[in-house]
Amino acid sequence: EEGGKTHIGVPANAKIEFRDVSFKYPDTDNIVLSHVNITIEAGEALSVVGINGSGKTTFVKLLCRLYEPTEGDIFINGVNSKDIPLTEYYRLLGVVFQDFSLFNFTVGENITMSTEHDEERLRESIKKSGLESRIETLPHGTDTYMFKEFEPDGIELSGGEGQKVAIARAIYKEAPIVVFDEPTSGLDGYNMRLTVKLLRQVAAAGKCLLLITHDMD
Repeated sequence: EEGGKTHIGVPANAKIEFRDVSFKYPDTDNIVLSHVNITIEAGEALSVVGINGSGKTTFVKLLCRLYEPTEGDIFINGVNSKDIPLTEYYRLLGVVFQDFSLFNFTVGENITMSTEHDEERLRESIKKSGLESRIETLPHGTDTYMFKEFEPDGIELSGGEGQKVAIARAIYKEAPIVVFDEPTSGLDGYNMRLTVKLLRQVAAAGKCLLLITHDMD
């Protein structure tokens, strides 16, 4: 421990526990979540389902420590999340929100978020995200630039393809906790089923997988 914080490194697997967690916004009496108790084991996939305003995004923001519980605590592998340094805690998470960003870098750099990367890990991330066939059509493969600001033969991906890049980014990170916010919202029926299958494989690899959705279909 250092400065009252517990250093747990980045474990290969993680167990999440919400213990009597409640949340309300400051200066309001509106309780968004009330006394939530749930355990998510490594290798489990949890769908957080509900209409807009039902608290599913708040649940995930609490897990990501963008908010702190009003009451109760969240534990990772038995350690209170409040006791883990934030920089270390964020390495536990691979998150794809709906408003993900793509940058004027190569496709590979958009996935790895680095100019240096593990080639085998990159290939696996592309395969698991369902991007493999699209990458094969690009003029320079993963070295093809996104957009045309830097390269005239840069590419514009569709919304669904961009979403797969964001999914590949989360997979490449190899975080023990993976969170996807509406991961199939930009996809057609075929690609939706393919993506759900691939996400289940992520959970089968021992990750804690959370899917935020308004629709179970």
